[in-house]
Amino acid sequence: EAGLYSPTGIIEEFDRAIRDELDFLNEAQNIHAFHHNHRERPAVRVPTVIDALTSRTVLTMEYLPGVKLSSAKLTEAGKEHLAKAIVGTAFQQLFEDGLFHGDPHPGNLLVLDGSPPDTPVLALIDFGLVGRLTRGMQEQLVQLVLAVAIKDSESVARQLYRLGEADRRANLVAFKADVDQILRQYLPTTLGEVNAKQLLRDLLDLAVKYRIRIPKEYAILSRASVATEGVLRSLFPGLNIGEVALPHAKKLLQDRFDATQLEGGLWKAA
Repeated sequence: EAGLYSPTGIIEEFDRAIRDELDFLNEAQNIHAFHHNHRERPAVRVPTVIDALTSRTVLTMEYLPGVKLSSAKLTEAGKEHLAKAIVGTAFQQLFEDGLFHGDPHPGNLLVLDGSPPDTPVLALIDFGLVGRLTRGMQEQLVQLVLAVAIKDSESVARQLYRLGEADRRANLVAFKADVDQILRQYLPTTLGEVNAKQLLRDLLDLAVKYRIRIPKEYAILSRASVATEGVLRSLFPGLNIGEVALPHAKKLLQDRFDATQLEGGLWKAA
């Protein structure tokens, strides 16, 4: 692993990441972007930034009265509503906005005071760590998710190879065999039984084994996915994620094969 990632490069990236998180002007820009993206999404609130009272060492935001998701007293209908809102906003961040929250643990998710018990409003806070996906990264991610969902180990191996940076030419036959073993181990017949945390960890470990560098945005996404899965399992474990994800998947496919979208549409697919 040390041979794959330059030790000095790791320290430099760590230094840059820590400085970014400690610079509140950077976080303020992230909040502005999130607020703009979510301004017409009634199920989710993002605080506004008070720019006149914000600097590199001070961040001043709108106060959102509420309680942490982990402390909220919710009805069953409210839990289901929030779970769907969390999944919905995650898909929107990843595949529409290209900007996603990098640390969506229960302490960074608030239930707003005064919102209806059966349709509570979710608020997002703490935008020091965010991830950004280009259109190309979004397309690769869509293909990877679809390949995992249908247990197509050959496509999973090829997509992992493409989204990373290979240190040398990998043995794709052996890589595919290892991916196939992981998919058979972690993908049972129903999606609700998938251990996403272990699946992601093993796929990333496998990339390291075959000397494929995974861009940091995917590492942030892996962390965010694990946190989101943990929130959903504790909040509403019976959620049918496929049902919630279907409208987003349809839109993704429509956009991908839209003849008017020359950048990522029918012409490129052809």
